[in-house]
Amino acid sequence: MKIRYLKLPDAHSPGSYSWYPLLQVCMRYGRKGRVFHALVDSGAIDCIFPESLGRLLGIDVTSGKHLRLTTALANKRRRALCIQSICKLLD
Repeated sequence: MKIRYLKLPDAHSPGSYSWYPLLQVCMRYGRKGRVFHALVDSGAIDCIFPESLGRLLGIDVTSGKHLRLTTALANKRRRALCIQSICKLLD
């Protein structure tokens, strides 16, 4: 599979740019769906998406299981939609 890298402004270095492996994906839940770009992390076991995406799809993210994940933003607590297997489809 070939993945295009997109040049985007670097959030950590204003005025400069970085290249990111972004993949166009479609997330569906029930009859709702959204197409967007997601950052590819080929070494990740879980896929993490913003809570706002879950709300757009009608998922009650607050009722889900709480998981403790270690990320680059280890000091920040955020609510997110975590899909534990990229092969698992949402019903």
